[in-house]
Amino acid sequence: MWADLRAHGRTVLVETVESDHAVCTTLTNSDEVHRLLNQADPCHTTRDMRGTISRIRLDRFRPTANGFEYVTSAGAHLSARVTTFPTPVQRAIDYGHNLHAVRVCVDDLRGVPGGDTIHIDFLITAPDEFYELNATWAPDSGSGSWAFDWAFARPASQQNHCIPLDTWAEVCAFLDRHAVSDAHRSTRRTGA
Repeated sequence: MWADLRAHGRTVLVETVESDHAVCTTLTNSDEVHRLLNQADPCHTTRDMRGTISRIRLDRFRPTANGFEYVTSAGAHLSARVTTFPTPVQRAIDYGHNLHAVRVCVDDLRGVPGGDTIHIDFLITAPDEFYELNATWAPDSGSGSWAFDWAFARPASQQNHCIPLDTWAEVCAFLDRHAVSDAHRSTRRTGA
């Protein structure tokens, strides 16, 4: 486990080494990212980096101002799953983070009596309205993996008007329709 001296508070776990790069999983956010994520500003687009995979040049793994400092090998047995969400939930979080004008808030109730779900709030600032989309994931009793459970969206101007979304595809369609401008939408389709 290594501490980033340039982004204080960020730690990474080296998973493998490829040529002149280390493939790393981010275990903790930098102090600045953590501070920004905890702000209540719904327009803020800071991304939670925990669980992301990155390639870092090997020459940064030395205790200089721009380097990484060795912390411990005791944490090397930790799986990235300790600090991340189940794969389908992480994909949903990443999907929201990659859209324009969306703030993603996660309420992790795993291990809470009567909970054992993960709720994601997608707060959407669209040109015409501010929307709140609530989606829930739960363990699939048959397979033991996590699956989309249910979701609803509502415009801020009509709090009693809930729009049910029955599938993850419907959630994505709603997010795509309301969270991106026309120019950004055409860019996403073409990949440009």
